Amino acid sequence: MMERKLTILYGSQSGTAQDLAEQIWRESKMYFFRGNVLPMDEYDVSELIGERFVVCVCSTYGQGEEPDNMKRFWKFLLRKSLPNDSLQQVHFAVLGLGDSRYPKFNYVAKKLHKRLLQLGGSALLPVGLCDDQHDLGYGAVFLPWINQLWDELGQMPVPSILQKPLPLAAIAEQYWDLTAIPRARAFAVLAKNCSNELEREKLIEFSRYEGQEELFAYANRPRRTILEVLLDFPHATKSLTLEALFELFQPIKPRAFSIASAMESGKLQILVAVIEYKTKLSVPRRGLCSHWLKDLQPGNMVNAWVRKSTFQLPADNKTPLVMIGPGTGLAPFRGILQERELSETPTSAPLVLFFGCRSSTADFHCEEDLKRMEQSGMLQLFCAFSRDQPEKVYVQHLIKKEGMLLKKLLIENGGYVLVSGSSKNMPQAVKEALIEAIGDAQHIEKMIQTNRYQEETWA
Repeated sequence: MMERKLTILYGSQSGTAQDLAEQIWRESKMYFFRGNVLPMDEYDVSELIGERFVVCVCSTYGQGEEPDNMKRFWKFLLRKSLPNDSLQQVHFAVLGLGDSRYPKFNYVAKKLHKRLLQLGGSALLPVGLCDDQHDLGYGAVFLPWINQLWDELGQMPVPSILQKPLPLAAIAEQYWDLTAIPRARAFAVLAKNCSNELEREKLIEFSRYEGQEELFAYANRPRRTILEVLLDFPHATKSLTLEALFELFQPIKPRAFSIASAMESGKLQILVAVIEYKTKLSVPRRGLCSHWLKDLQPGNMVNAWVRKSTFQLPADNKTPLVMIGPGTGLAPFRGILQERELSETPTSAPLVLFFGCRSSTADFHCEEDLKRMEQSGMLQLFCAFSRDQPEKVYVQHLIKKEGMLLKKLLIENGGYVLVSGSSKNMPQAVKEALIEAIGDAQHIEKMIQTNRYQEETWA
């Protein structure tokens, strides 16, 4: 049987696109495909003309921007000198990861798909547009999309592969994320060699699109880890091969934290909440990275790198800034405020911060700094302490009360709105509160279109 080559490229900012690309690469071995999985900027794009099958997985972040490890690849494809038939031999598929709350939803995947067609490529299937806002997450689109991809490329039997001098203990300790919540693919791997009929039926159900609501209730809602899943399916676990372990476990992904200090301070500081909470499971859930950081000692080394913020501040320091950052969403604003405080040419621009946390005595981050800046007159501070009174108070409640101030800053003085924090419900609630406060939905939409309303949020 002739081997076929499938090249899988990804543009990933937070690691999710990389994770899905690597999953596609692992599955491709079941269909006798060889080939690499690479970040787009590590691939020699001049070789694209000679490819037969290519899968591109790319995320959109910020205001419709391509990931950092895709920029050179994309710049090359935009060359006007490229002939329209450059990729006439290439059959491609594009999977996008985005968030439908943003105006430029999956903008990067859409424009990549369009450009590959312009260069003569043939689409194996329509562009997949995964939405982080879907109740079932990216899997709602990814699962049927990947099944359609394999249908297009043809079904083939799985070759037997024997892997052997691997240091499994080191891999388990330093590479695999044993606290990860398994996706549908993990249950297909577990079902493969399971001899127990009841276990196998349930595993197959979880691995199929039709069973995703059941899987969400079983794994995602209680945040059940892959190790806990293995305990729930002992017969399948006993049948795992070495090869299956490498398909089953996800690598630990890098974590992104906003820098909470100004460059002029000479320090790089981050604001991290130590994650620990309870679900219906008996063992509390703990954040892998936050607890690791918590246990570090002075002098310990941490591998890290810096990437550009998605926030684009106005060139004129006299432009008002309305910053909305509940919880650790405060981090980038603390950096902005510190930079203004340390500046040799202090600005007279109004700086307004809406901050929210549970209690003024428990998680009022950077309290000393914020109060000092407020007392000096450089900052107007509004704090929502949700649990300090019988009724819950959040930042959106305070925003609604400040209509007169916000009209002056945003409508009369052309100010910017910057929102940072959880992507779940807060950004939409804040947007609705701002519309109510200034009484002009069209003005808020215009601010979004002109990049005067920006969000930097995370799941």
